[in-house]
Order: sequence, then C-alpha cells, then structure tokens
Amino acid sequence: MEPQRIEPPRVEPPPIAAAFVVEPAPPPRPPLPAAAPPATFGATLTIGQVMECAIRALAMLKMRVSTITSVVPDQANWKVIVELVERRGIPDTNDVLGLYEMWLDPSGNVLRYERTQMRRRCDFAR
Repeated sequence: MEPQRIEPPRVEPPPIAAAFVVEPAPPPRPPLPAAAPPATFGATLTIGQVMECAIRALAMLKMRVSTITSVVPDQANWKVIVELVERRGIPDTNDVLGLYEMWLDPSGNVLRYERTQMRRRCDFAR
C-alpha cells in the first residue's frame, strides 16, 4: 500500500501596507435623470441645471465629485469650480483633491475645463 500524501496548508502572503493599496474603482453611479431640453438663445439655465451639466460632463473622467464650490454667471457663460477626488487616501482626510475650473455656454455645453490646483483634503490653508 502506498503512503498517503498530505498537502501542507496553504499560507496566504501578508497584506500589502495600507499606504500602497490601490482600491478598486467605485461601482458605477446610476444614470442621472434626463437633462432639461437645451436652452434656446436668450434663455438662461438655473444654477441647478448648470450643476447637473457640469457633473454629467465630468463623469467621463471617472473621478468622484467631492464638491461643487462655485457656480457664477459671467456675461453669457457660466464659470463652475469643482473639487474631484484624484486619489483616495486612508483615512479619507488623505484624499488628494483636484480643483477644476469649468466654463459652460448658455446651453450647458462645456467650453473648457482645467485643473487649477491640487491639495489634500486635510490641507485647509491652501
């Protein structure tokens, strides 16, 4: 009779340090409700509609919107300032946020966007 082989227990490798863990992407958000019909020439969007247009446009970057800090009409266009989570940190006070400036036309279409600053969530002085 042949002796029975006993497999040694499987040992899992130790976890990687938390500072280097890459978190999986958050689950996709449910689609936003259909936008209001585009504004006609001379009609103005509400601030809420401008915010929805900005969030919808930023969705293609696949980063989470942290805060919309400013929505200001400027002559015929809208200036929107948004904070996006560039990199998640542990704890969340170590998140790296990008401050983006967006310009939208009167119909809510993005004319341009630009990251103007980066900071950690816990850095309030900047």
